[in-house]
Amino acid sequence: MDEKLLWLHKLVPGHRKLEAKEAKSALGELNVRAEQLPRILLSDPAIQAMDEEIQGGDVIEVSRSGGRAGINLAYRLVVAE
Repeated sequence: MDEKLLWLHKLVPGHRKLEAKEAKSALGELNVRAEQLPRILLSDPAIQAMDEEIQGGDVIEVSRSGGRAGINLAYRLVVAE
């Protein structure tokens, strides 16, 4: 399967790797530590389809858009297993 096609599906939210400064700032605003975030596996198809080098311990920003709610941001911690 062509990994670029994954992002074209309307049910797949946007994923973006946060740089260390961005992650610290975003998590600081939420008053949480990276270890408290929900996990996403390194083997997840969305992580595999990303153009960036992703490693365990990285923080991913998931942006979902809804009709009335607008854009909803969620954060996930990448883990090997």
